[in-house]
Amino acid sequence: MRNKQLFLFVIISCMAQPSQLLHAEEQSKSNGFLKSLLSPPSEQDIFNDKIDLWVSEKSKDFLLSNSDKWPFYIDGEIVDLTTQKSLHLVSKINEALEPVVQNHKKQNPEENFRTVGSLSATASDLLQTQKTWNKLFYKYSDEFSGKIVAGNIFRLNNYCESKNIAREQCNSGVSANESTDISAFLIKSKFRQENPYIFDFYDSLTQLIAAIKSYQVEITNHSLAEEAATLIEIAKKNGCSSAQIGSNSGALLVSEATYSSFKPDPSVIYDLKGFIVQQSFDEGILISSSIKSYNITPRFYFVTTSNDYIDQHLLQAGEVFVCASGSKSYVDTLGRQRKVQKFKSIENNEKFYFLK
Repeated sequence: MRNKQLFLFVIISCMAQPSQLLHAEEQSKSNGFLKSLLSPPSEQDIFNDKIDLWVSEKSKDFLLSNSDKWPFYIDGEIVDLTTQKSLHLVSKINEALEPVVQNHKKQNPEENFRTVGSLSATASDLLQTQKTWNKLFYKYSDEFSGKIVAGNIFRLNNYCESKNIAREQCNSGVSANESTDISAFLIKSKFRQENPYIFDFYDSLTQLIAAIKSYQVEITNHSLAEEAATLIEIAKKNGCSSAQIGSNSGALLVSEATYSSFKPDPSVIYDLKGFIVQQSFDEGILISSSIKSYNITPRFYFVTTSNDYIDQHLLQAGEVFVCASGSKSYVDTLGRQRKVQKFKSIENNEKFYFLK
């Protein structure tokens, strides 16, 4: 009889009314609330929440204040374009680049020089666009430093650590350094998360700039190789029989001849950029480096040439190419006998665009 009563008690307990269960759940929540009162959020938690709320508000403000008008540089002039028009323009630039890359091997160095110049101007516009776009995020820096962080660098570092943000990036949070400002970093990250379509434009700029730089290198290297081959051919006609293609043609002698142990390589064509004409002779000129340093003794060289140069003339890039030609004895202005290394000028009427 006693076992039967116990069995009925268990069944009745399991069939408790929903209202009774709800009451138990509310009681549990109440206990959780009471526990939260006994264990309130830490000052670090409050600080973190304040930053998150501020970043969210500024991200929305950033979108509203710009009204889908973004800066874009075109031929050095800034204009405001919508996101759609900006993306369309980037797409058009990409399309225009394709034939440039495909045709540069068919063009001569002069044409490629103009192409590289045009690419440089385009890359400059895109870089300026990106920098100006970046600066838009820095207008909240003072507010973040003064009102939000308010000197709490330790808590700011803890916040960054919780977000897996590098310490170096985080420590910039009290300044408006354009390259690392933490407030701009946080707002930009939030804005990217909430507006991926708009940020497609910013990302497309990065990719396009990288592509243009790659094209510039490709075209420049191709044209350099062409001009080097032309220079070697001209050099051999001028008596530089040892000159070879691929032997650092157009190397700056002023860089190579820094030390007294320097010996000119007969297979190399040297550019005399950076040398000064010290004295003129019937058969050539005496030159010295324009580089002045306490530990480098100025070195003199003789260059045989049929061209005339005034004393103290500073030679420019691509103005005179030479090859090694033994040594030369001469008498200086004080009547002393001197012997220096001699170079032979490569006389030519060819204009080089990349070998300088």
